[in-house]
Amino acid sequence: HRYQTFKTALDLMQKRGVKIIVETGTSRDGLKNFEGDGGSSIIFSQYATDHDAQFFSVDMDQSALNNASIAVQEVLGKLDSKLHFIKSDSIVFLKNFPVAIDFLYLDSYDYDVNNPNASQNHHLLEIKAAYPHLTPQSIVMIDDCGLPHGGKGRLVISYLLGKGWKILENKYQTILIKQE
Repeated sequence: HRYQTFKTALDLMQKRGVKIIVETGTSRDGLKNFEGDGGSSIIFSQYATDHDAQFFSVDMDQSALNNASIAVQEVLGKLDSKLHFIKSDSIVFLKNFPVAIDFLYLDSYDYDVNNPNASQNHHLLEIKAAYPHLTPQSIVMIDDCGLPHGGKGRLVISYLLGKGWKILENKYQTILIKQE
């Protein structure tokens, strides 16, 4: 259920010459649950390696970061110096990020259908922290949107639409770009 949005995102990333990729929440189970979790860290690491880009994956769980970096090493055969797996609170990390973000992937804080507000509010804080680092060419992609109550992206999508962004693709994952 993520294939089409990943394909759209990768095509758009290539078209826009994305050089800085930031994801919140890492591929916590590495290759073990690639299909279930989406394998974003592996996919974006491959893109970064192929396109001379920098990839930053931020997560609070060191074990998850280790699993993701091991999976990337297994797939790519090495862990390139342009691939960064960082233990940090995502909101603090985004607020202090030193350069513009070309592609932002929001997938931290697991979504609970019985308590959707916690994850939705966390992702809203993430986009607010990242917003000063986004440009008119930036791409924002949010995972787990096709769930009850709007999934992780409900508040982020509303926030970005209010700032002149538009939905490019809205499936299980949502991709937004700045309106031209």
